[in-house]
Amino acid sequence: MIFYGIQNCGVTLRSFISTAQEELDRYKSLQAIAEKKAAFRHSGKLVQRRNSDGSVRFYLQTNEIDEEGKRHTRTRPFRKDEADLCVDLLAHQAAKKCLPQLRAFTRALQKTISAYRPLDVQSLSRLIPRGHNIEEFLQYAEIHNAGSDLKIQWKELVPAGDTYRPEELRHEFRNHKVRTRIEYMICSRLEMYDLTFMYEVTLTINGIDYHPDFAILRPDGSIVFWEHCGLMHKSNYVNMHFSKLRAYWDAGLRQGINLICTYEGDGIREITTEEIDRIIRTFILTSPTSGV
Repeated sequence: MIFYGIQNCGVTLRSFISTAQEELDRYKSLQAIAEKKAAFRHSGKLVQRRNSDGSVRFYLQTNEIDEEGKRHTRTRPFRKDEADLCVDLLAHQAAKKCLPQLRAFTRALQKTISAYRPLDVQSLSRLIPRGHNIEEFLQYAEIHNAGSDLKIQWKELVPAGDTYRPEELRHEFRNHKVRTRIEYMICSRLEMYDLTFMYEVTLTINGIDYHPDFAILRPDGSIVFWEHCGLMHKSNYVNMHFSKLRAYWDAGLRQGINLICTYEGDGIREITTEEIDRIIRTFILTSPTSGV
């Protein structure tokens, strides 16, 4: 689960759904036209033959039964008074080929629109343990168009290594260890995209050391930090995350610009490889400077 920025995300989703509805209406109209053309019936069939000069000529193919009851296939050029018939048969063939794809597009758009639900802060609040202020959390998760004033250079970042809670480093990746299976997945995908990254660098903010899970160098030279929060069902863990978000805010980190936060826990489904890839393509391989 990912919090990008509630207001901006809502506007983007509404815009997407509006566009999807317009596309659905357009595909339904095209499908209705195609179905009408496909329903055209004639005893003959249109065939195409390429001439020696590369041009294409249309012929009418019919099945005829002779006096002995035998079936014969006859192919002849269209007569001048059969121009409309030629057009109808050509449209019939094209419509039959297009209909399966048009129906598939229509079904996909209908499924997307029916699955959409407006963003509801109250439903999100049920994912946070009682006693915590969801509005306060979302305030620090929101993207601000003013962007970030982060003043950190890549060469200044240093991984904490095994000096920070070494007993929890259980999964080995290349020449270092990470704490969770999901962090191992993120490492693997970052490497697959050939991105330079460090695990758990030390960020000192207002005299306190913080250790974001990943510091990642974008292709344009900017830095993005990634926090994967896997225990959002635990009250003390949520408290610490709130505190960390405030500190990150003070340091100029903004979600969706130079900070990515992903969440899981009891009642919150686990992030997938496909979602990790989408985050990398959207927020790391490019450099968002405003709302999503």
